[in-house]
Amino acid sequence: MSRRSFLIGGAALLTTATLPHAPAGATEFVTFGGGSTGGSFHIISAGMARVVEQNVPNVRATARVTAATIENTRLLGQKRIEFALAASSGPYAAAEGKEPFANERYDNIRYVATGYSSPFQIIVPANSPVRTVADLANRRVGVLVGITAQDWFPRIAEVYGIAGRFQQFQLRAAELMTSLRDGNIDVAVFSGAAPTPAITDLATSRSVRFIPISEDKAKQVLETHPFFFVADIAANIYPGQTAPVTSLAKSPPRWPPAA
Repeated sequence: MSRRSFLIGGAALLTTATLPHAPAGATEFVTFGGGSTGGSFHIISAGMARVVEQNVPNVRATARVTAATIENTRLLGQKRIEFALAASSGPYAAAEGKEPFANERYDNIRYVATGYSSPFQIIVPANSPVRTVADLANRRVGVLVGITAQDWFPRIAEVYGIAGRFQQFQLRAAELMTSLRDGNIDVAVFSGAAPTPAITDLATSRSVRFIPISEDKAKQVLETHPFFFVADIAANIYPGQTAPVTSLAKSPPRWPPAA
């Protein structure tokens, strides 16, 4: 098998460099960069690795637990993994040499397939006084580790006027929901597939609410983050979530063309 590096998910890309063919009959090892346990990227990458291993001769495939988009894009650009899942914004920044890749531009990445859109999901206990994103001021806010905490949510906080006015804890998906359930944080901010297993488990065990991102604020985010679009989390995606929730989601990549 001719091995290339792929990036799959909200964006799916491959590196332009093709590795040499392995000798006939030799086993090749392929790694999929996924996400944190409890998140959709982790589950999807494990499933993809299993499908490859079961259907491609002489290939051993594994899924790697990572912090998702930023780490996966970096690992892929450095040719330390062969496949990865990522939201479109990460490889876009890597190709353009923008933060968080300003000093390590990776223009050797190309997408090969588009996955699903990933909405922001801001979750609080059902009895929480938090009703809007502006109410997160002076709260303990758990944010999904990686690009969500480093770039996306700070922009949302900025347009709501609460940047720097809350305690932020960067946590992996399962840790986020466990921390919210146990009362160690007041709010969980997640960006990923809906439904996501960790959120479904939380909503099954206790009553929660989802905080919307208003359409006017969402449009302000789009001014600097054009890879988002206004989207609803459909009603009944999670237990007890009976109405749609206005949010932001990542759009499929518009660059570069598939190799």
